[in-house]
Amino acid sequence: MKLMIKNIKTLMEQCGYTPIDLCETSGLNEQQYNELNNLLNNYCFLNARVKDILHNTDYSLEEILYSKYYWFTKYKDLLEIYVGEDPTLFDFQMQIFDQIIGTLKGEVDWPLMQAIDENKPWLSPTLVKELWLV
Repeated sequence: MKLMIKNIKTLMEQCGYTPIDLCETSGLNEQQYNELNNLLNNYCFLNARVKDILHNTDYSLEEILYSKYYWFTKYKDLLEIYVGEDPTLFDFQMQIFDQIIGTLKGEVDWPLMQAIDENKPWLSPTLVKELWLV
């Protein structure tokens, strides 16, 4: 399995997705805003361009779903560091989680999900490979 992590910007270009300003700016400095907007654009690209990705690449729906979960979780975690917890972000993360479970019908890569949730890539060989930690 592969995730769309290191090559996400290339895939955006390949599928004709142009990143835009997405997140709220109040209370954030420019660096924080740019980091958050980048993460949110990565998620939004994967969410909006599923058909393009499936048609123009060799990624599977499973890989897209895990990648969506990865990018949204990174966004949620960083936003909560900057502005505090927001229960709606957790609820939205759980919607993505439910989509994974519903689509994969019990074939969920639990070590990968745990590694993403806990920000511990070493718990998943897939995530280690994607982040080039080996």
